[in-house]
Formats: sequence, structure tokens, C-alpha cells
Amino acid sequence: MLIDYYVLRTHRAILDATRINGQLPDAAATPLVGWPAMLAWAAGSLFGLLVQWGIPSLSSLLVSGSLYWLIQLFNRKSGYSTAASGA
Repeated sequence: MLIDYYVLRTHRAILDATRINGQLPDAAATPLVGWPAMLAWAAGSLFGLLVQWGIPSLSSLLVSGSLYWLIQLFNRKSGYSTAASGA
């Protein structure tokens, strides 16, 4: 969520528009499940469990955040949008 909100700013226009009304965006404007985030979470968790290097919790956050960022950059360049697909 931190990478999505602060770095990628994926849904910034939708959030800014609905902030004026004091509401959250409707479900149709945002994806139901963020599969790239789930993949990055699983990879970061496995990295934290299996790799005996550094502080496991920080290492897993670094790996999952970096992987999510890379996946989203690839999705943007390829024209794939999770919001448009609904899943």
C-alpha cells in the first residue's frame, strides 16, 4: 500500500476527486483484488522466512515493495490495468 500510494500514485486522481466529497471511491473504480500485491506479499514473506540475511522483517518488506514496484512498472508499460479488469 505504501508503494502504491506514495511512489506509484496509482489511484491518485480518483482519491483526490472523492476526497472533496468526503467519500471513498466506489468499488467499480478500484480493483477487487490486487493480484500483483498478493504476489509481492507472498514472495516477500518467503524471502523473510527462507533467507538468513539481515533483519527478516525489513528484508521481506524491501523485497515485497521492490517486487510490487517492478510488477506495476511492467504493467504500466505493457498497458495492463488492474482497475480496468476488476480483478
